[in-house]
Amino acid sequence: MQKERFFMLVSLIALAFVAYRNCFDVFIPGDNYCFLYMFEKWDAAAILKNVREGAPYFVAYPILYLLYQLLGIDPAWWMVISITLHAANAFFVFLIAKCLLKKILNDQTAVVASFSALLFLVSPYQTESVLWTSINIRWLFHSLVTLAGIYFLLGYLENAGRKKIFAVHFLFLLGLFSYEFTMVCPLIYTVLFMLHRKLNTTGLRPKMFLTRIILPQIIFISGYFVVCKLVSGHWLWHAGTIGDITQTSDYSKTLLKYFAKFFIFYRYLPIGKTDQALRALSENSRLMTLSVIF
Repeated sequence: MQKERFFMLVSLIALAFVAYRNCFDVFIPGDNYCFLYMFEKWDAAAILKNVREGAPYFVAYPILYLLYQLLGIDPAWWMVISITLHAANAFFVFLIAKCLLKKILNDQTAVVASFSALLFLVSPYQTESVLWTSINIRWLFHSLVTLAGIYFLLGYLENAGRKKIFAVHFLFLLGLFSYEFTMVCPLIYTVLFMLHRKLNTTGLRPKMFLTRIILPQIIFISGYFVVCKLVSGHWLWHAGTIGDITQTSDYSKTLLKYFAKFFIFYRYLPIGKTDQALRALSENSRLMTLSVIF
């Protein structure tokens, strides 16, 4: 198992550098580099004041600043970090897909999960996030902690443990204070829990799930608003917060397309083996899609 995961991670990183090798020849001196200029010219107090007025991402900007201290403004090194983070995200897509597919398929789960990760890795939807370093690194980092949180949640649903639930909540907090989209994660977690309940693959009861997962995250979200109020004087970080949460057209369409590919790919599986699982997954996927759209 460990060898398989290590091989997959190394393979995805290698494929990512091959697929995005031309990005090293592109330099985009846009808004993504203005933050590096801030680090170059201002002191920490001035940077903090500026990002408070714009979008004070409490986790992402310190990470960005740390990377600046290590990498400077060399585009090549920023591209290396960007591609590596994207490959790590694809690796978690592989792990999540494998966890979900083993509920449906008895064999070939690793092969199909690898195919899912490969689609994510080379999807045209991902090119902008990889290319527009450095500010997009916070998006890639947010995706990493979000996907990792989903993976640990799946592990917790199968075999509850303190370390796993701690990882879920810690990653949720990192994501929450990196980007507003994390607020919808409790809905995604609920859909995954309902799927496991329908397939009888979790011993976790609804009351336990609500008290151990959902309720703490609601408290975290409330704390997020309080921190924003204390830091900036506003309950929301910036004017675009509501828009970032509600403007779901891009990722909802992407989600629908991936679901469409999923069901087209699996429609020819033997019905006797997968009918119940596919029916449950279909019902939950519709609920998940609606939760993301609305």
